[in-house]
Amino acid sequence: MRSVALFLILLFLPVASAADSAPAGWRFPTASDRNGAWEGDDAPFHIYGDFTGEGHSDEAWILFRNGSHSWAVFVFLHAAKGASRSIRLTGVRSAPAQRYVLETIRPSAMVFRTACGKGYVQCTKGEPLTIQFRLPSISVCLRESSCSVYEWQPHSAQFQGIRMRD
Repeated sequence: MRSVALFLILLFLPVASAADSAPAGWRFPTASDRNGAWEGDDAPFHIYGDFTGEGHSDEAWILFRNGSHSWAVFVFLHAAKGASRSIRLTGVRSAPAQRYVLETIRPSAMVFRTACGKGYVQCTKGEPLTIQFRLPSISVCLRESSCSVYEWQPHSAQFQGIRMRD
């Protein structure tokens, strides 16, 4: 009986986060959101990394809009004194969030061609043909399909979205 009660309590608690709180109108995934491809121990909706290179562990999350199944990707940039600020990286999407996965891209000396650089898509203004990951970056992927990578740009103090494939 006690295990059933514990299960019910855990079912409705949000997944733990070091982020202060979700932005107004948004919520962190709960245990009930862990269905489909999100079942199991893997947490593809939450990643860590020092995305800005400032020596602090930042977080990226798939958050749900309150009262809806719509979702978007947010990053929480943490400061030395424990405060954080949130930035929405993607537009609001209605496709099931469980079809997507977040991954931390590690810094690498390798240079990768982007979807634009491979000719898969028409290049937009300022979109690079290649990328080298100098900082941990955020990858948002539709399972078994395409990805977009969000890389911190120190000179502009914002993330740049870059379309990738395979």
